[in-house]
Amino acid sequence: MEKELKKTVLVVIILSVLVVMLTLSMAANMMLLYMWVIPSESISTIRTVTSAALTALVFMLIFDLLRSALLRRLSVHVNENLGQQILLGLFKDRAEMKKGESSVAMEDLAKVRGFLHSPIATAFLDALIAPLELAIVFAVSPAMGALALVGMLVIVATKFFGRNPIRTLLRSANQRFSVANGFAQECLHNAQTVQAMGMRPQLAGRWRALQDAMIVDQSRASEKAGIHSALIKSQTWILQVLLMGVGTYLIIAGKIDPGLMLVAVIIAGRVIQPTQVVVDGWEQYQNARDAFDRLRAFWKRLQDESQAPKLELPRPQGLLKAESLIYGVAGKVILRGISFDLEPGQTLGIIGPSGAGKTTLARLITGAMRPANGVLRLDGADMHQWDQDKLGVHIGYLPQEVELFAGTIAGNISRFEAVDSTRVHQAAERAQIHEAVMALPRGYETVLEERGQNLPGGLRQRIGMARALFGDPRLIILDEPDASLDQKGLEALEQTLRTIREEKISLVLVTHRQKLLILTDKLLMLKDGQVGLYGATQEVLQKLMLPPPKAPAQVG
Repeated sequence: MEKELKKTVLVVIILSVLVVMLTLSMAANMMLLYMWVIPSESISTIRTVTSAALTALVFMLIFDLLRSALLRRLSVHVNENLGQQILLGLFKDRAEMKKGESSVAMEDLAKVRGFLHSPIATAFLDALIAPLELAIVFAVSPAMGALALVGMLVIVATKFFGRNPIRTLLRSANQRFSVANGFAQECLHNAQTVQAMGMRPQLAGRWRALQDAMIVDQSRASEKAGIHSALIKSQTWILQVLLMGVGTYLIIAGKIDPGLMLVAVIIAGRVIQPTQVVVDGWEQYQNARDAFDRLRAFWKRLQDESQAPKLELPRPQGLLKAESLIYGVAGKVILRGISFDLEPGQTLGIIGPSGAGKTTLARLITGAMRPANGVLRLDGADMHQWDQDKLGVHIGYLPQEVELFAGTIAGNISRFEAVDSTRVHQAAERAQIHEAVMALPRGYETVLEERGQNLPGGLRQRIGMARALFGDPRLIILDEPDASLDQKGLEALEQTLRTIREEKISLVLVTHRQKLLILTDKLLMLKDGQVGLYGATQEVLQKLMLPPPKAPAQVG
């Protein structure tokens, strides 16, 4: 990626030089008219000079358009190479419950793209040629060159020192707006309480006070910005007047030609414009440059990771073994010393009080989270040596809080692979939900809203179960699968668990419902993040002094 970027940037700089040089065609045209055409009174020379100037302006337009197109292409190129990789990294960071490099990289990508699409980028490129343009003014007249340099420095200093108070007020106004808007949203969220207890006048008054404070800051910032803008414009015009005055004096003194004087004035004005934009956008440029440096390091890390060897293993059988797993977040240990083993086709039940770490252990078993210490093995191989995308095909996971995605029911069940109706229907039938889906007006083509909020909680839970069973998983992790289910749903769940056992699929089941424990082969009780009890289901239940649950009646 870096080589392509360097080539593109080099071409953009060359085009910028051409654009700036061709911009000077106006000055050259004026100089030729004054120095050659007027003294010679030649009509044909007018045509030649004018045609040359127009041709130069056409090429300037073409080169400027090409430069803008290349900057857009540069932005697209960076996004194509990094956008998807950053999103995949975000999935990994969020799954591991941490804010990693990918979170920062997404913000950095937005900063770089925003800068490349802004007029500040072209202004910076034009400003690179400013020393050359100033050198031309000095070559025409050292006095005018010195005046242009001093005037430009004064304008830049005024621009630089005047913007800080304005930005401070605008930041304060934005913060006050966020507070006022958040307060308004909070009031609307509790509208019934506000209405019932007659709190509207008091809350409206409080919101008005927050809004007034914001308006005061905005007004002061607008006032200062107006004064600052007027001052900059005045300084620019004053510099033009002084340059014209000095140039006229030099003409009278016979030290400079009128055409050259006009050329110097035009070029000096041309230098000031991009310089002002550069001063305004300097902070954005620095942010974009730092963001790009971080993106370049991020890209290098991705390349190194992509070249790291990944295990190409056959379809797993479901032999699961945990060896002294330790996991923590932000310095707090959640799980410590967790060990267990599960033969292919067996079911492990995980029980324990709230906050014992059951859900965290379930997430670790999926392979989406990496333990701080210890090894989780699948068929004897460390799960984290697998390519997670390839491993995920063999794993089914139903989280405690099921969240579906915007799209069709069929798309959600198929994990958004190319929809194969037969496989989707098979997964739904294994989850005992096919009839419930077909009863919907559009069946499997029912479009879900964000997180599936347009469906009842029980139906969302069972669709999540079908998604976990989609394909041919050899390891299934179910975290509180009986939550949100009515009696009919519980009966369907029991039948699904039997189907999983019959198909010899390894199952990890987190549940508090004793009625489901009879379907497990082993039980692991967690207490304060550690193994409290572990062994065969009947043995663990006896140690807990709980009566073994009776086998549920056969369904179907």
